[in-house]
Parts: sequence; C-alpha cells; structure tokens
Amino acid sequence: MAVVVSLPWTKQRWALPFLAVLAPSPAVSESLGKPHKTVGQWAKQMVLLVRRWLPDVPLRLLGDTAYSVLELGLCCHGHQVCQTGPLRLDAVLHESPPARTTSTRGRPRVVGPRLPSLEVVLQDEAIIWHRHI
Repeated sequence: MAVVVSLPWTKQRWALPFLAVLAPSPAVSESLGKPHKTVGQWAKQMVLLVRRWLPDVPLRLLGDTAYSVLELGLCCHGHQVCQTGPLRLDAVLHESPPARTTSTRGRPRVVGPRLPSLEVVLQDEAIIWHRHI
C-alpha cells in the first residue's frame, strides 16, 4: 500500500509506500503448516486494516489483474473503497440478480440482466465522460 502525494516542486505525483505484506507461495504456506492466502485475500485484509486506521478518508485501490477478484471487489464496495483494475473491452458484465420472492422456487440466480459491452458504452455519444484523477 502506498499514499500518493503531490509535492510543490514537481508536477508528478509520488507514491510513498507505508504497508507491505509478504505473500508466500502455496508450497511455502504448506511447509509452514498454514493455510494458503491468495494475493486477493491479502489485499482484502490490507484494505480492511487501512479502512480501520482511516475510517473517514476516501481510499482508492489500484491494481493489476491479480487484484481483479470478486471477493476483493465486494469488500471494497462494502467499505466505500474505490477499486480500479483492468477490464477487457469484451468482458461480459451483468447487473446484480433480482431479489428473491418467497414464492420463487429453485436455485437462486447468480447474475441479473446483461449490461452493454464496454466497447458499446465507449462509443455511445450520449455518455458524458469526466476525467477522474
């Protein structure tokens, strides 16, 4: 984890690390007799720790594909952390599943209605884009 700061003598932003966690491989975890945690699980634990330290500060989490994990995304959403990660332009996205009623039978739905692809959204002229830095 790092805090990004703007310094008065430069236009660049600097990332100053303040929290690091060692993420051992599955083989090392097994040799130590501990259950293995994935990178996403470690990141979730770090997000919860920083949120506990700074409950009122807006947090943004930026990561690569290793951090594009549903469990981490749900954790960030539940704790008001803005998560940014890579997403393929041809990714299939869905809304949340509709709420179940008491008369609904069978297995609960996993996904809701399909959303338009990112390529379609990107080319839609009705959408007003804002730069967010």
